[in-house]
Amino acid sequence: MATQKQRLATQKSVENGGNITEAMRYAGYSEKTINNPSNLTQSKGFRAILEDSGLTETLVASALVEDIEKKPQNRVKELALASDILGMRKHETIVQQAVMTSVYQIEAREFLTNPEYMKVLQAFEGEMKKMLVSKR
Repeated sequence: MATQKQRLATQKSVENGGNITEAMRYAGYSEKTINNPSNLTQSKGFRAILEDSGLTETLVASALVEDIEKKPQNRVKELALASDILGMRKHETIVQQAVMTSVYQIEAREFLTNPEYMKVLQAFEGEMKKMLVSKR
């Protein structure tokens, strides 16, 4: 069960845009605890508050996939905030790599299926061949 401090810190972190340190300070945590915010963000009480609110890692992950597929780069700030609140940022590099790979795949697919882009690519390729032949 969540403590009053955990509830207050969670509420304040949502209000202040996800700044856990400031939220913990506002809730009355000691500086020692504030300097290690994972004491809060990894606690069962904090996780229970988030889950009760409907904010779960599954929700963030599925929203991210949906966002990339339907509207690339449109809700990144909201998803970053949610992942901050969930403490998922420790995997930030892996998540960023997965996101960028997906975005690149979508962009490449759009590029390769667009006849106008293909004409430009073929023209560029032709110019490059001419340049290489003329330098021999």
